[in-house]
Amino acid sequence: MARTNSTKTTTNDNTPMSDSLVFLQIYQRQLQFKTPVFFLSFFIFLFSGICVFSQQKLYTRDSSAYAIGDLVDGKKSGTWQFYTDSDVLLESGKFVNDVRQGEWKLFSGGRLAGEVYYEDGKPVYYKELYMNGQTSLEGKLVDGEKSGPWTTYYPMGSTKEVIQYADGKKNGLYRYFEPDGMLSLEVMYKNDSTDGVFNRYNYNRDVIEKGEFENGAKVGPWLAYDDFGQVYMESYFKNDKPDSVWREFHSNSRLSSISYYDNGIPVGIWETYYRNGQLDERKYFKDGWQDSLYYKFYDNGKQEILGHFENGLRSGLWQFYSPNGILIEEGTYKDGEEDGKWFSYYENGEIKSIGAFNDGLENGLWGLFHSNGKLMQEEEWDNGKLMNISPYVTMNGDTLQAGSLKNGVGNKINYYPNNSAEIICEFRNGIPHGKWLYYYENGTKAEEGSFINGLREGVWTYYYENGSIESQGQYKNGEKSGEWQYFDRRGNLLDKVDHDKVNN
Repeated sequence: MARTNSTKTTTNDNTPMSDSLVFLQIYQRQLQFKTPVFFLSFFIFLFSGICVFSQQKLYTRDSSAYAIGDLVDGKKSGTWQFYTDSDVLLESGKFVNDVRQGEWKLFSGGRLAGEVYYEDGKPVYYKELYMNGQTSLEGKLVDGEKSGPWTTYYPMGSTKEVIQYADGKKNGLYRYFEPDGMLSLEVMYKNDSTDGVFNRYNYNRDVIEKGEFENGAKVGPWLAYDDFGQVYMESYFKNDKPDSVWREFHSNSRLSSISYYDNGIPVGIWETYYRNGQLDERKYFKDGWQDSLYYKFYDNGKQEILGHFENGLRSGLWQFYSPNGILIEEGTYKDGEEDGKWFSYYENGEIKSIGAFNDGLENGLWGLFHSNGKLMQEEEWDNGKLMNISPYVTMNGDTLQAGSLKNGVGNKINYYPNNSAEIICEFRNGIPHGKWLYYYENGTKAEEGSFINGLREGVWTYYYENGSIESQGQYKNGEKSGEWQYFDRRGNLLDKVDHDKVNN
C-alpha cells in the first residue's frame, strides 16, 4: 500500500485565474510537497489496495479516482492514465522506474488542457491550452519553482504578458501587450512586488504614464501624457499615498488644477481653472476636510458662488450669482443642509421667493412673487410636504385657478408669465402622487406621466414643441426601466434602449 502526505496547502499567488488556469493553481499548491504532482494525480499516492493483473488498476482510498498502468517489480513503469470515478480522463504520461519522465498530458472534460514535462521526476516545463488548442500559458520550472520568462497568450495566439521569475517569485521585467501585439505596459518586479520603473505606452509607442514603485508602493513623481506628448498630470506619491503638489493641465498647456496632500490627506488651498486661465474654483482643506471659505467663478471672471464649509459640510451663509454678477439666491446651511430663511431674486433685484428650510426640507409659509414685486402665490409646507396653497394672482392682479390642493391632497396648477399653464400636478399627503402634466409656454404638451409616493412610476411620454413624441418608456422607483423608444421630430424611430441593461 502506497502513502503520501495529504496535508492541505495554499498558494500565495493572488493573480486572477481563468478556468484554464486550474491546473497551474493545483500544481502550485502541490509544489510545496517537493513531490511534483498535477491536478488529481496526487491520488496515485493514496491507493488503498492493488489488484494484481498484467496491467494494474489502482484506486484511491475513497474510490473517487483510479489509475491504470504497469507495475514492474512493484514500481510504476510505462504509460499510466488517471481517471475520475466516472471514467473521465485526467492525465496521461510515462513512468520510468516509478518516476515521472517526459511529457505528461492534462485533460479537462475530455479535452487536452495542458502539458507538463518531467526530468527524473521533476517538472521542468508547464503549459496550458485554450479550448481552441492555442497555448494560454507556458513557462519553465527549476526545483519545482517558476523560473525565467513565463508567458500568457490571447486565444488567437498573440502574446499577452511576459514576466520574469526567480525562485518562484516575480523578479525582473513584466510586460503587457494588446491583442494586436502593441506593448502597453512595462514594470519591474522584485520578490513578487512591483519595484522600479513603470511605463505605460500608447499605440505610437509613446510613454503616456511613467513613475516608480518601491516594494509595491508608488513613490516620487508620476507623470501622465496626452497622445501629443504633453504632460496633463503631475502627481507625487509617498509610500503609495498622494503627497506634496498635484497639478493637471488643459490641452493648451494652461493649468487646470492644483492641489496639495500631506501623506494622503488633502490640505491647503485647492484651485481649478478654465481653459482661458480664469479661476474656476477655490477651496480650502484642513485635516482632510473641506473647510473655511469656498469660491466659484464663471469663465468671465464673475463670481458664481460664495459659501463656507465646516468639517466637510456646507455651513453658514451661501450666496449664488448670475453670470452678470447679480445675486439670485442666498440662504444658510447647517450640517450640510439648507436651514433657516432662504431668498431668491430676479435679476432686477426683486424677490422671487422667500421661505424657510428645516434640515434641508421646506417648512412653514413660502411666498412666491412676480418680477414686478407683486405676490404670485403662498405655499404652506410641513417638513418637505406641500400642504396648502393660496389662489394664483397674475402680474396684473387677476386671479387664476390654482388647484384644489388642501391639507396635502389635491391638484396644483403652475403658470408661465404669459398666464398659460406650465404644470398641472397631483399630490397626496403633501408629496407628488398621481398624474402630472407639463406644458411648453406655447401651450403644447411637454411631458406626462404619474408619480407614486414622490417617485416617477409607470409610462412617461415626452414631446417636442411641435407635438410629436420625443421619447416614451417606463419608470420604476424613479428610474428609467425596460425598453425606451426615442424619436426624431418627424416621428421616425431613432433608437431603442433597454435601461435595465444600461443601469446594470
